[in-house]
Amino acid sequence: MPYQIGVAEESLTDLASLTTPVPYPKGKSQYRPYAVFRKLGNGTRRGFGLPRTRWLFGVLSQEERDQLAVFCPSGVSDTVYITTLLPDDSYVSYVGTVHWPEEEDYQPGYFNFVLEFTDLEEVGGGS
Repeated sequence: MPYQIGVAEESLTDLASLTTPVPYPKGKSQYRPYAVFRKLGNGTRRGFGLPRTRWLFGVLSQEERDQLAVFCPSGVSDTVYITTLLPDDSYVSYVGTVHWPEEEDYQPGYFNFVLEFTDLEEVGGGS
């Protein structure tokens, strides 16, 4: 199961199969099982909040960037469904919030383009 994105669980589509194909994020996604980590009084740390991940694209064309923008119509943040790679090399599908970058580096092409996904809740089955 590859990286996927959609506006509903039923519409999850492989990034390479979108109307304008988008390359997979480079390397592994930057997955965190918790939103934040807090140091406890005994010196240990505990995670709190829902998982989050980041997809880092080395470079995107204008067309590829515009294809991803379809899934964040507000241009700021929106609800989206994704399938992403976890550190154990399994893919899991989630519903959560996509956050569009505050700044975009166009030179031409969008370099080091990052989509952040927060408040992830697992849907369906992973592999």
